[in-house]
Amino acid sequence: MIAIRCILGSVTDGLQVPDSPISVDDIDARQWFSDASGQDIELTIDDTLLGDTIRPSLRDVESLDLHRALSKLTNNPSSATKVQRIGLIFAGSYKPKPTVLGLMFDWGKKFAFDRHDTSEFHGVAREGCAIFLDAIRQIRPQEDDYRRQIGFTAIHELGHVFNLQHPDVSEPPSFMSPSLQNRAYTSQDGAYRFLTSDQQLLCQCSQSPYIWPGGSTFRDLGPLAAADFASSEIDNSDGPVLSIDVSPREFWPFEPVELDVQLTVKSGCKSWYRVPDIVDPGYEQFTIWIQAPNGEVRKYRSPRHYCWNGNRITVSAAKPFYRDISIFVEAGGYTFNQAGTHFLHATLQAGSKRLLVSNRVEIYIRPSRPNDAKYRRMRDALTKPSHVRLMYYRRASSSQRETKVLEEFSNDFGKTNSAAAVRYALGRANMKAAELVKNRKRSQELMTKASRQLEEVSGSPFLSEHRLRVAERLLSSDSGTA
Repeated sequence: MIAIRCILGSVTDGLQVPDSPISVDDIDARQWFSDASGQDIELTIDDTLLGDTIRPSLRDVESLDLHRALSKLTNNPSSATKVQRIGLIFAGSYKPKPTVLGLMFDWGKKFAFDRHDTSEFHGVAREGCAIFLDAIRQIRPQEDDYRRQIGFTAIHELGHVFNLQHPDVSEPPSFMSPSLQNRAYTSQDGAYRFLTSDQQLLCQCSQSPYIWPGGSTFRDLGPLAAADFASSEIDNSDGPVLSIDVSPREFWPFEPVELDVQLTVKSGCKSWYRVPDIVDPGYEQFTIWIQAPNGEVRKYRSPRHYCWNGNRITVSAAKPFYRDISIFVEAGGYTFNQAGTHFLHATLQAGSKRLLVSNRVEIYIRPSRPNDAKYRRMRDALTKPSHVRLMYYRRASSSQRETKVLEEFSNDFGKTNSAAAVRYALGRANMKAAELVKNRKRSQELMTKASRQLEEVSGSPFLSEHRLRVAERLLSSDSGTA
């Protein structure tokens, strides 16, 4: 999470700045940006300077006036690479183009309409924006429309400070859409939200200089520009809620780690929903997004690919949906190849106009420790290809020696996350094998072994609640079909 302080100021005397000038639909900018970023942006609004007009006191301003006012307002150092103080300036109108309602003038380079080209234009970019109240009053004379337009324009221009761009004309209306000419947007237009593609960017603010104010010039998104973000509209007002978790949150790349996925409904919701049965990265409609320590964002590459058969699952408060997904390997090798902090979230295209976006989870990939005997032993036991396949697919090897090596590992490493995960995988794999073996005696041996392994992890603090529930269900039913 990154704390950003937005300081309000004015360069024009006598402006009619309403109370709570950057709120829309009774929700202020703090909440809009917090929700859209998955709580990654903690925006605070500082209006203590709003009563004092910043010099120069002009009715019609140019970008140079705004740059100088912004420097005085934020007092950021000229050598900053990223900033945590941004400015929102109120002025009468923009002299080069009087009909403009708002402007993110701080591009880090000369703006198109500027007559000047000074060093002040080439300093730290995306430190602030401006709103032109005379221009807004000219087209929104009614008080409610005037206030509504100010709030919408403020959030729109602040979006540009976080390097968000105007959406394609084919996209539904949102905060980053240009304002309407004949009226202000209302809640009925559905414009009071950020599109999913913008949310994907905002949730990376604390990690990526391309979103963090001051980190890059306007429109420079670096590697994020090529990220294949979903651009479908999102409807989180009702319906299912997608959430994820990872346990443990800190591990080496070769440790068998699962992503726990849950579909439920919002608290108090009494409705039930039918959702496509595609909660797996093998379906193109379900995506796990990974942000690496260098800020690069990419999709998890599933080794398996499926086509939806039309089946659906029912989700309600009384009947949430759970599943776990092995994510420590992907197509081509191990998923996490960089040591350091990563962020994960998931998206599910649950319908033509319903994209579910999960919470954001932070994990830490430990650096290798080749001089550590424990590390080497764990690495050697868990990186053998046949062992990786067993832990990922939970299918036992035909070689009893292979499973014996993993059994010895789980015993030797005792109360650790990896040992519990190995026992769980062995238990599930042996139950599957018991169903397939035709020899009755051998089938019973495998089932007995599987039951013992699942009993050993029952109640373990090293497994997620979902995997504990699965283990209990398998033990009670003696079935490997969960």
